[in-house]
This record gives sequence, structure tokens and C-alpha cells, in this order.
Amino acid sequence: MSGYIADENFPYPSFEFLLSNGIDIIHVGTQFPSIADYDVIEIAVKENRLLITLDRDHGELIFTGTIDPPRGVIYFRIPRYSPTYLGEVLLDMIAEGMGFEGLCTVVTRRGTRRRAI
Repeated sequence: MSGYIADENFPYPSFEFLLSNGIDIIHVGTQFPSIADYDVIEIAVKENRLLITLDRDHGELIFTGTIDPPRGVIYFRIPRYSPTYLGEVLLDMIAEGMGFEGLCTVVTRRGTRRRAI
């Protein structure tokens, strides 16, 4: 199983939901509040974690080649949701065996798109 790092913008109730379901996850907002996107990616790389975010800026940093990419990125593009919804969606994806290694996975209500990083 992979470790995850949830960006500061990832809803805390979704983070708690994943944590309570046995997912190895840390939250930037509690452990590294207000750090720059570059630093979030650097921590993900250093701790060998998959990055979960709602911020498209991470993809821009990664795909421009200005920073080493993390093991994978899960980017949620869902505008409105209940507090635990994103955690529930991710837990379902994990339970289904979806892999995130080496990919930027964009999650919308209509499905997912994936691109190698």
C-alpha cells in the first residue's frame, strides 16, 4: 500500500476519513501549514508519498520539469462536494486496485484521466 500526502486544500474531514480507514496519509495543513507548492512536492518526493491535491499548480510545476515529480499525483477537479466525499472517492479507487504510481490522475465526477509523469 502506498503512503499519501494531502495538500492543504484537501478537506480535513476527507483526510480523517481516509486515516480512519487505515490509509497511511499525512495532511500538509496540520504538519506543514502554509508551505509553498514546491515544498509540498519536495516532501512528497522525500517521503515517497503520492500527492493528493485540488490545486492545478502542482501539475504545472511537475510537467514543466522544474522539480522532480512525486511517485504520483491525484488531482481532484470536483467543484462541490460533502466534507468526506473526496476521501470516499479515493478509498473506492484504492479498493478497486487503481494504481497511481508514475501518473497524474485527474478525478472528476465523470471519471478519471491519467497521464504519465
